[in-house]
This record gives sequence, structure tokens and C-alpha cells, in this order.
Amino acid sequence: MNKYKYNIDGLRAISVLLVLFYHVKLPLFSGGFIGVDVFFVISGFLITKIIYPKIKSGTFSYYDFYNKRIKRILPIFYLVLFSTIIAGYFILLPSDYILLLKSSLYSSFFAANIFTILETSGYFNAGTETMPLLHIWSLSVEEQFYFIWPVALYFLYKFNQKRKIVFLLILGLLSFFFAEFYNDTKLSYFLLPTRAGELMLGGIIAIWSPSVNFKKSNKEIFTLLGILTIFICSLYITKSTPFPGLWSLIPCFAALLILVFAEGTVISRVLLENKLSVHLGRLSYGMYLWHWPIVAYVTYLGVDFEFEVQVLILLTTYLAALFSYHLVENPIRYSNLNWNSSYKMLLLLPMSTIALLYVITWKFDGFEHRFTQQELSPLSNINDLSYFRGGVCFLSNDYPSFGLNYNKEICNKLSKDRKNVLLLGDSHSAHLYYGLNKVFSNTVNIIQANTSGCKVNIDAKSPSRCKELYSYIFDDYLIKNKNEIKEVWLASRWDIDDYNKVIKAIEKVKSINSNIKIVVFGPVPEYEYDLPKLMALDNIYKKTLVVKFLRKKPNEVDEYFSKKFNNVREGVSYISLYKLLCFNNKCSYVTPSGEPIHFDYGHLTKFGSLYLAEKIKTQYVN
Repeated sequence: MNKYKYNIDGLRAISVLLVLFYHVKLPLFSGGFIGVDVFFVISGFLITKIIYPKIKSGTFSYYDFYNKRIKRILPIFYLVLFSTIIAGYFILLPSDYILLLKSSLYSSFFAANIFTILETSGYFNAGTETMPLLHIWSLSVEEQFYFIWPVALYFLYKFNQKRKIVFLLILGLLSFFFAEFYNDTKLSYFLLPTRAGELMLGGIIAIWSPSVNFKKSNKEIFTLLGILTIFICSLYITKSTPFPGLWSLIPCFAALLILVFAEGTVISRVLLENKLSVHLGRLSYGMYLWHWPIVAYVTYLGVDFEFEVQVLILLTTYLAALFSYHLVENPIRYSNLNWNSSYKMLLLLPMSTIALLYVITWKFDGFEHRFTQQELSPLSNINDLSYFRGGVCFLSNDYPSFGLNYNKEICNKLSKDRKNVLLLGDSHSAHLYYGLNKVFSNTVNIIQANTSGCKVNIDAKSPSRCKELYSYIFDDYLIKNKNEIKEVWLASRWDIDDYNKVIKAIEKVKSINSNIKIVVFGPVPEYEYDLPKLMALDNIYKKTLVVKFLRKKPNEVDEYFSKKFNNVREGVSYISLYKLLCFNNKCSYVTPSGEPIHFDYGHLTKFGSLYLAEKIKTQYVN
């Protein structure tokens, strides 16, 4: 029988508090999300402590193991899921409610991380802050690991200790290197292969540490070092830090120091094993589950995270975890339910119920009868990319093949009686095409060459569609037609550090024909969430979320570009799209006929494209 390690409860408390502090936007804790990485290490350690001795003694039972996992994890898990679904009925817009049920279904099948990959652009990106079950991704990673790890240990336990440790250590480090160098940051953040190293490190320590003795003075030093390192990481790591990967080794290694050295130290007794730390550690699973739906719904309703709100969220999270711990989590965990009963009652029944709820919710369009048609009217414009000419002149994830999805005969056709203009850039260039083509149709022939996710530069990480399209344009088409192309219009979702890349593109064009005029279009206004949804929520809750969630960054980029492109060189001009739509940080977000200008966070609707093009024409002529 393993002796209960109270210091692990203390480490759990630190982990969950860091995550909570980060999510409620407390100052300083910019890297609080590393608490999840520490949780992974703890989970790998504890699960190995449970199953490895039984595998060695020949008493391990998969039924017993998964029965205990079900009773430990699922009761409060489904309590939170159903509570979130009920609350969402009264809060969420129809499309978001369908998405919630869909994420619940994925979560029930321990695939929430896959759902997040499919439905988001990344953990730190726009829209994720209002997804009530976003945090379940980490639990899915753990559950996937629990399916594989017992099998791996079963095949490895006959190896001698040294070979076993070395083999697992190599696998674990490969996972970290895979996360570091894999060029898709979204996949590396959420997938088991890039997170398994963190869980495996905990498992390796569980196998290795019992055979090693340490001096007490060293244990005190290393325990303190581990605690301080985790705390420092939470202060200095930010969402812009490449993560996971080699950076995540630091908090994981710090957690290992605590797991190996903390037991029996004064520092552990004072900081990790005090009553409050142990108490919060035992509630940590419930606190982690409850906190994010609360944060997501508060964010969804546009409530400011003032100090009183932060305290209220933390207090509500604690109370929900406390009650569910005593009323649900512990009673079922220590019940006499056997495998046959537990997997039916605690797994199949709630899983089937959620599947049924999803089908019903989808069938009834997210129960849109909860709101009036007038309230939901802006949503008719959401995510309408039909006018981008995808698969014809616009390449994207849906139309990735330059050879198959870019029609040169249509997109690159020259005109003999109108001025030929080449429109280059990403999706923020494609959304201009419709309006510009309508407004300038009598005098300008627009040649569209657009690809999503790629501006006017090509680098090593650019998708192949971007490399092929831009190579064709710059190295073939533009050279062959350098006398026919009179202007090149550059538009993309610019960042400040894109300026030099734009200059390189300009120099490239000018090197082909110095007489080609170039127009650089600046960024359009952007919002933290989809504009039609913000408008609908404003209609329903009588708020001003559209104004509240206007992003500052496009204005900053526009100001920078306006200064840098002021007389940059002859034949190059800059048109500020931001200033055409905004004045004194107040932006037009509907057309004169009342249609939303954007269909998501920043892409123009067909109506918005036409509205902006009329304004561009005035600026262009002047």
C-alpha cells in the first residue's frame, strides 16, 4: 500500500490556482496555463504508481483499473457537462448552443482535443474564450494516455531498470522535440503525441525514484527550487512563448523536483502540506472542471473582469467544487459499484444522453425559438465566404491545390480595353475583390491571386499552396505580362512586423517593371468575436458588445503603416481602410442598409465589401 503523499495535493493546489488566476485575468500570471503541464506530470506519476507495482506482481486488472478511473473521473465530469448544457440553453445563441452540444459529445468520447483542433484556430486565438468546454481537451489527452500507458508498461516491465528508464526517457524527449519543431502549433498544442512526454516524465520518476536515496539538505534545496521555478514560469511565460515544446520542459522538470524531493522536507510541510493546500489540492479536479464554463459565460455576456468579478468567479468555482466533492465525487468514488454497473451508469448512460441531446439540438436548429427573428437577424450573414471565389481564384484549406483549385484562364485573363490590376494577398485581400470588381468594373480588370493564411511573402513554414501560387505570379505570370499589368494591389491581414515583407514584395514587382504602380491597402477593423454574433447579443441583452470588443491592433498597424508608407518611393501609395471605416476609434459596423460589414471577426460580408469599395474609389481617385 502506497503511503498517501500530501505534498502532491499541495502541488495540485498550486497547479489549479495558476490556471484559475490566468483564466480570470489576474495581473502577473501571464503563464498560469503551465498549471496544466504540471497536472500532466502529476497524472503520469500517480497513474504509474498505481499500476506499475501491480503489473510487476501480476495482479493488474484492466477492468479494475478502468472501473476506478470511471468512478473517479466521470461523475463530476458529467455533472459539469450537464450543468453547462443547461446554463447554455439560457445564454448561448443557437449556433453556439449546437457547438456546445457537439463539444459535449466529443468530450464524452474522450476526444475534446480533437474537437478543439477541428473547431478552433488555436488555444489562444479569437473565439476560444467563449467556448464553455474548451478546457476538457486536457482531460481527453489524459484519458487517451490512460488507454496506452498500461499496455506500454506491461511490455516494458521485464526490461532491466536502466534500459527501461533510458527507453522511456528517449520517447519522452522525442515528444518534447516533436512539439517544438512540428510546424502546426495548433496540432502540437492539443495532440497526445506532443503532450505524452509530460505524462511520461511523471511515469519515469514513479518508476525510478523509489530506488534512490537523497541527503535531506539536498531535498530541501531542490524542493524550494521546484516551487520557485513553477512560480517564475507562471510570471514570465506568455501566450506568445512557443508552447509546448522545449519551454514546457522547464515547469515539467520543476514538478519532477517536487515529486522526487519534497516528501519529508520542512518546505513541503510548510508550503505544500498545510491544511489549506491539501484541501484545495483535493478539490483541484472539481475546481478545474467548474471554473472554465463560468469564465466562458461571463466573457460571453461581455462582463468586465474587474476585481469583484474575479473574486466572485473564484468563490463560485470553489463552492461548486466543494459541494460536488462531498455530494457526488467522493460518494461515488468510494462506492461498491463494480465494472458492470459503473460503465453502464457512469459512462454509457450519460454518453447516450448527450448524443441524443446533440441530435435533438441540431434537429431544432439550436432551439432558435428562444429568441425573436429580429434579434437573430444579423446571424444570416455569418461565415459567408461564397463570394471569395474559393476553388477558382482563392486557395484555402478547403481548396488547397494550386493545380486543381486555381483557374488561370478565369483569374488571369487580361483585358485589352481596361486597366489590368493584379490583386495579391491572403483572405483579407480576397474579401475586397467582390466590391472592387463591382465598383471599378468599367475601367479596371482585376486579376485575383489570393490564398488564405499567406500574405505576400513566402517562408519555410508557408503551405505549399502559397509557395506555388506566389512563385507562379512573381516568377512566371508577372514577368510574361509585365507590360500589360499596370498596377499591383497588395492587401492582407497585416502585422507591424510585416512592413519589411511588403517592401520586399514591392521591390520584387519594381525589379520586373519599375513603371508598375503599387497600392497597399491597410487592415480593416477587427473584433474579438464574430461581428454578427456580437450584434445579435446586443439585440438580446441590450448591451454594446460591438463597441466593447473592437480590437486595438488593426488601428496600431494602420498608424504604423501610414507613417512608414508616407512617400516611401515613387509609384507606391497607401490607402487606410481603417480610416475609411473608423473615426476616433468608433467604427462603422453596418452598411447604410443595415447589413453587417463583417461576417466574422474581420472578413467583409458581400455588402461590406461593396460599401468599402465605394469609399476606396473616392480615395483611389484622389
